[in-house]
Amino acid sequence: MSYRPPLLHILARRWQDRCLEIREAAQAILLGELRRIGPIGRKQLIDAWSPHLPQDMDSADLGFEDLEQYINNEDEKTVFITAEEDRTDIAMVMMTTRKMVASDARLRHATAIIMLGVIGAEFQKEIDPINSSKSQSSDCVMDVTVVRNTALALTSLLQNQRQQDASKSASPFSAIRRAAIDLMGRGFALWEPHIDVSQVLIGLFELCADIEQQIRTDRGRSISLTAAKDLLRSAKHSLSLIATARPSACITTLAKEVARHVASSSSMSFTQPSPAAIAVYSHVRHQPSSSTEVQTTNTLHNARSEILRIMELMVDKSQHQVVDFIVEVVDIIVHMLDFKQLKDRGITEAFPSIFKFPMVSYCSTTRRLAVGSRVGHIALYELRSSRCQLIPAHENAITALAFSPEGKVLASFSAKDKKISFYQTSSSLLGMLSSTVRCIQSYSTLISDDPNVGKSVRILWTAKKHVILLLGDGSQHKYQI
Repeated sequence: MSYRPPLLHILARRWQDRCLEIREAAQAILLGELRRIGPIGRKQLIDAWSPHLPQDMDSADLGFEDLEQYINNEDEKTVFITAEEDRTDIAMVMMTTRKMVASDARLRHATAIIMLGVIGAEFQKEIDPINSSKSQSSDCVMDVTVVRNTALALTSLLQNQRQQDASKSASPFSAIRRAAIDLMGRGFALWEPHIDVSQVLIGLFELCADIEQQIRTDRGRSISLTAAKDLLRSAKHSLSLIATARPSACITTLAKEVARHVASSSSMSFTQPSPAAIAVYSHVRHQPSSSTEVQTTNTLHNARSEILRIMELMVDKSQHQVVDFIVEVVDIIVHMLDFKQLKDRGITEAFPSIFKFPMVSYCSTTRRLAVGSRVGHIALYELRSSRCQLIPAHENAITALAFSPEGKVLASFSAKDKKISFYQTSSSLLGMLSSTVRCIQSYSTLISDDPNVGKSVRILWTAKKHVILLLGDGSQHKYQI
């Protein structure tokens, strides 16, 4: 019996079908068939569909209506493949092309975006132009123009640019928008060089905040998976995929937006620029606040729960990458946590996962939070007075920090410097005024150059003036001040 390959363009249009069972089946069959046809077949699909990508999304007549209405109205003529024709790659592409020509332009544009988005997201290593030399065949490479146009199309659909044409009955919960959001997350590493990362991330966070607010105010309180809830689920999943694939991009983007808020907002929670804000403060402090910045500030506030979820996900899943941005991570967390929550519960209860890193220490008595940076500085947060200061401490990355039991002394250690230092911290009026931090003692440590020694380092205070440095190889070094 001859094999009849499925109609791939129909499966692509069902990528985010309203019915979850159909959606899952369509995705599984489409991905299975894309793997079966191999690199040559995928290349042929790319060549067949890339001419139908919208060249200008601003003028493209895509709409945001569900694809189902087009599918139901389209005359789908079944095309069979005989055993003699079963050189499946070419036959399948010819069948797809014949079906494609019969469709209207709007549907072809939408299908091309999803088809190329799926291929790009699922076969990134094969089609990434940067890695083309590593590919088994240069014929498998997707042209950079196709990658860029696909990325821009997905971004435009994700943002649902309804303001372009008020006459369009745009639905923000359409299947094609869900597909764009899903594929943006799946293939983010491929799309990243061609998109505005900040625009995409803030757009997703804003979407989550808006829909969650809509669901909370929905009087019906339906427990079914409505279109809004389905889109929210897609947006959350996309953010999780992006955070897992590119934690550095996610962290730096959020840190920059927080820094802009701190630098430009007259009602900022911290009276001084935070450490993450210092890098960009000089570029934004003289710029007038724009409507975009105001909107971003509102998004950060409204989406704080989702931002904290993403931060916790990165801390739990990508510790080795997060550690290089630990100051920025803590800065984002501190600004996203509610001040009342910090006061009532403390940061150890509000966000306990951050203390998996030895270069983060908190004193509940003084409500100070210390974070060691990769450049040797200590960011000291006065959570009681909402202040922060940056302290030069070491020449290289700080490996571990620890407050003394009463919180008056802070010990810091740098494995690359091979030095442990002790800083006395004091403040006036319960921390409402500036704190004074001074180094009172430093010791050179006789440790091995083995990089494993500097891993999993801990500083343990055994008494008011006695400290034990626990190294990664199990050895211990005792110090006193």
